[in-house]
Amino acid sequence: MPLTTEQITAIIKGVDTSRATGDAERRRRAPRIKHRDNVTVVPCIEGMSRSEQRAIMVDFSSRGVGIRFAKPMPFGSHVVLILPHENNTVLRLLCTVVNCRQRSDGDYFVGCEFIGLAPTKEIRTYGNTELEEARRIASMMF
Repeated sequence: MPLTTEQITAIIKGVDTSRATGDAERRRRAPRIKHRDNVTVVPCIEGMSRSEQRAIMVDFSSRGVGIRFAKPMPFGSHVVLILPHENNTVLRLLCTVVNCRQRSDGDYFVGCEFIGLAPTKEIRTYGNTELEEARRIASMMF
C-alpha cells in the first residue's frame, strides 16, 4: 500500500510523543509508528549486491525506519529505501544503518536513520563521494 502525501508529511513533521508508553519510547528522539509494508532496498555496502532487494517495513518515525531484512547490514553503512508513493511513483530515501540485530527466525531487524532524498542518478553507481556528501549533509541537519 503506497504512503499518502499526508503520511509522508507526518513522517517529516514528526508525530505526537504523548502516546509514548515505556521508558524506551520516552527516550526516543521520535516515537515509532507501526506500519507493516513491503519495501525495496538497495544496500550501498561493499561486497553486497547493489541491486534492488525486498524487505518488510516494520515501523517508522520522523527520523528513520525499521525494516526486516534477510541479511545483516553493518552499522554505519548506507541503504537506499524505495517506498511506493502516490500515482505509481516512488520515494528514494538515503539512510544510514544505526542498528542491526538478528531475529529468532533468522532474519534481521535493521534500524535506519533518514539522511535525505537519494540522488536520482542510478543507485548502483553510488560511490564514496556521494555517500560522504550525504553524511556531511546529515551531520549538519541532526
